[in-house]
Amino acid sequence: MAEQTGRQCAATTKKGTRCRNFALAGSEFCRHHQPQPAADAPSDAPPADDYETLRAQLIAELDALAERVRAVTPNYTPPPFSMRWAMRLAGKTMRSLAERRPRMLARLQNAIGSDLLDVDTWKGVWYMLNYTLEYQRDFLKRRITGEYETDEWGMDWEFAQALQPFMDFLYKVYWRVETLAVENIP
Repeated sequence: MAEQTGRQCAATTKKGTRCRNFALAGSEFCRHHQPQPAADAPSDAPPADDYETLRAQLIAELDALAERVRAVTPNYTPPPFSMRWAMRLAGKTMRSLAERRPRMLARLQNAIGSDLLDVDTWKGVWYMLNYTLEYQRDFLKRRITGEYETDEWGMDWEFAQALQPFMDFLYKVYWRVETLAVENIP
């Protein structure tokens, strides 16, 4: 057992009151509130303020997604891409943002990098948008007409796979779930 000092722990409890335990020797916290070493931090979670890293991850994820879609449906061809249409849409969106949210527009302009001004990026977005819309239309059509399969317990694997990327995003990025003390589970 760790040696305790005569000082009270400097931490506050979940209720907001001061901890009643004694601090460990060489620390200002008790054994319950002792900070964990940095090695226990999840290594796959990006730093919250590192926008360049997040942007690079997003671009890599979009490229990988486009490659998976092309591998699954090699015969799919989207409608022709129109740079004029993309510029018109971007201009309309910028004007709308300037009227309603000027501070948001300033932040968006600062965040835009050279990747968002690249024609190939917009062609990739166009491809993915059209493919997604076509897939969703077919998916809804099958749902409405009842042309989908479930296993004997009612599990629809196609629906589960469609939700999987969103659920992964929520689990890993949005909520940043950490599992602690797994060794205590029998």
